[in-house]
Amino acid sequence: MTQRESKVQAGIEALDQWLQDLMHQGLASVQTQPAQFWEDIAARMVDAQAPGLARQLRQCDRIPYSGDGWLERLLVALGKLYLLVQGYQRLVSLPSGLQAEVRTQVGWTMKKTEVFALAATELSWQQTDRWQVLGMRVLEEDQLWSQRIWLWGIESDRPALVLNFSYGSPRFDHQGITLVPGIILPATLAFYPSSYPLRSLIQQVLGTATPMLEFSRGRQIMAALDQYHHAISQNPWLDRVPLIFTAVIPVKTEQGWWITDAQGRGLPLHPQFPQQWELLAVSGGREVAIAAEWDGEYLWPLSVAVDQRLILLQG
Repeated sequence: MTQRESKVQAGIEALDQWLQDLMHQGLASVQTQPAQFWEDIAARMVDAQAPGLARQLRQCDRIPYSGDGWLERLLVALGKLYLLVQGYQRLVSLPSGLQAEVRTQVGWTMKKTEVFALAATELSWQQTDRWQVLGMRVLEEDQLWSQRIWLWGIESDRPALVLNFSYGSPRFDHQGITLVPGIILPATLAFYPSSYPLRSLIQQVLGTATPMLEFSRGRQIMAALDQYHHAISQNPWLDRVPLIFTAVIPVKTEQGWWITDAQGRGLPLHPQFPQQWELLAVSGGREVAIAAEWDGEYLWPLSVAVDQRLILLQG
């Protein structure tokens, strides 16, 4: 066992005990805890060289002040954290993909060269397809910029994520590859190992990109949610996935903005999504196809296909 592995194992054991103590005290007690309650244990995970655990604990810190339903959301978040702790302590007994995902969630990383090398030797970690570039989101937290580019394979009918980071400014290194939302790119992707492979790198571009005028894959709301449930059954720590909806209408209700289908089913848009009215105007009150991020609670639309036109939305 390496020095880091020993530190991580000690951190995992400390977090396991901390979580058990918290459950014995009752989750309602977190609102009366001092300001350093979450940060203290998060800092211990940083010292244990488990930054993934620290990040998840700091996300939990915000939940008790997030409004109605906070207790249920905190229980879900802590449940995932406890599952991760238990998984790491039983790592050698897990399937290889799940082992890789648990290690990633704890904070172990892979170099890009390692991802390419793995895909070259184990073909199950690569996929050649014509990839629809559905949309992009760029976010910043504590001067760390992240760029999520969502893809969907036309033949494989599988999603993929190209994730880039940049510190200080949103200047991302795309390795000379143009990956613009609204195109179809023939390429081979190398996937990071996981129980539900999603994050990927462009291994090889195989031809010229063409404009995307419509989504070749899409489902009604319930079928799309079935895809999501399958994904989280394979990887319970997934925080978001892309979904493509067909024949949905954006509507404004007393509960906020939603997309609905002819069966009367609906999903809410994120309260901070800024282009609700534009989405409504584009649809004209008619059924359209929408690609969106889904985090299990809210949708963040990425692009809309209507009348052989693809309209990109703000990320």
